[in-house]
Amino acid sequence: MGRGLTETQNDSIAAMLRTSMSQQDIAAAAKCSIRSVKRVKKNLAVWDATKAPKLKKQGRPRMATESDVEVPLIIPICRVLLIAN
Repeated sequence: MGRGLTETQNDSIAAMLRTSMSQQDIAAAAKCSIRSVKRVKKNLAVWDATKAPKLKKQGRPRMATESDVEVPLIIPICRVLLIAN
């Protein structure tokens, strides 16, 4: 995967899109691909920013929370209490 566009490139593409230049001319002036210009245009329409917001991290948490630690300690205590009765 190639490097992303710089903030300066993003800002200049957004400014040129507002002047209704053609996408080919914008790509040539910003020294990027036409696909990058289309992506910035879409992000401006959807998010009102040149970049989409970061997504929340997905998947299993890296560290155990306090509630995850407490549950295994309660189970053996319950077993001891049940056996004692």
